[in-house]
Amino acid sequence: MNSWLYRIRLFLFKRALHPLKSPPKNTHTAQVIRPRRILLLHHLSEHGDAQKLHDFIQKIQSPQSILTTVLYCNALIPRTIPKSYCITPADLKWNLVPRPATTQPVLQQSYDLLINLAPSMIPPLHYIALHAKAHLKVGLYTSCEPLYDLTIDIAHHRQTNYPSIVYEILRQLSVRTENSMR
Repeated sequence: MNSWLYRIRLFLFKRALHPLKSPPKNTHTAQVIRPRRILLLHHLSEHGDAQKLHDFIQKIQSPQSILTTVLYCNALIPRTIPKSYCITPADLKWNLVPRPATTQPVLQQSYDLLINLAPSMIPPLHYIALHAKAHLKVGLYTSCEPLYDLTIDIAHHRQTNYPSIVYEILRQLSVRTENSMR
């Protein structure tokens, strides 16, 4: 895609987000200690290892929590990952906002924890992170507008081990909130 055309589309995407304001946050300690409903956002590139991501999703799922995964796949033929919503460029409007039919099942739910593992600002995932009803939003540090309650800077790592990042996020949240209850 031409870079000037993409910049125009990105500009229109940001304009579409501007009039919207995120709802006030109301974080309950009990929900943060053991989040029951988790929304995980991730970018699956053309060369992404779908099997590795599928194995990771299987590991993080537990009987006491419900994990919803939304992937942005920029490949022409997306790799399917069971129990995941996959958004492709065909699912986007001209201004890079996902079509309502694509995001409606995800945005109608309420979540205890949202984790965005996209390494940069991916417009459809940014849109979902902005509009999702989550008590606590966690994301990787990027230079875009502040959207998350907690950001993690991984710029100094050459290879990112996303499973260990998610495990560390869940562990740190559990340790911090349990200590604050004492």
